[in-house]
Amino acid sequence: MTNAIAIYLWKSICSGDRHLVFKSACHLKRLNSYVGNSMFTEYLPFFVYGTLIPGQPNDHLVQGRIMAQEPATFPHGRLWAFPTFPMLEETATGHPVQGVLLTLDPAHYAQAVRELDELEEYDPTQEADSPYLRRQRTVFTAAGQAITAWVYVGQTAVIPPHLPLIESGDWVAHVTAEAEQDSMAKWWRERGADLLFGKTDHPHKNSTDA
Repeated sequence: MTNAIAIYLWKSICSGDRHLVFKSACHLKRLNSYVGNSMFTEYLPFFVYGTLIPGQPNDHLVQGRIMAQEPATFPHGRLWAFPTFPMLEETATGHPVQGVLLTLDPAHYAQAVRELDELEEYDPTQEADSPYLRRQRTVFTAAGQAITAWVYVGQTAVIPPHLPLIESGDWVAHVTAEAEQDSMAKWWRERGADLLFGKTDHPHKNSTDA
């Protein structure tokens, strides 16, 4: 609970105003759901598989907050290629999806979750309207260790027909092959996404991705 909400809730109770108490409780409920009810007792790592991977355009949202990182694999899914970002569709069967497991600094965890949710346009209070859902899933390290992590999985309903499937399940390899060059920045600029580098004011439709 933030200090502001705690103070507001306390004043509302003392005033005896039922409307304010209800309003304060709603704020608290939204805050808890927004960052995940378990996060204050357990700081789960994030499995990222697209533009949040270190070295990719949106990594500025996690850089400076990373305490540890290592390659990891999501066991079963399909990785779809939107023009400037991928979307992971969770499936009962399918190909492994390659990514990176990021352990974030607890001191910056709540802020990081809020910013990542905003990037992915995920609203835990309106999941039906969210293209991505933040879910706890098991991923595997290169050593085969099973780790529970947050993963942004795409909603099947928002995946257009005939969208290219990344057969390798590896976004970085896909981008590298598409670029056929050493300059990732040039590849992104050609797709109108040059503002992604170190920026937060680029339109969401070009910056979304886990």
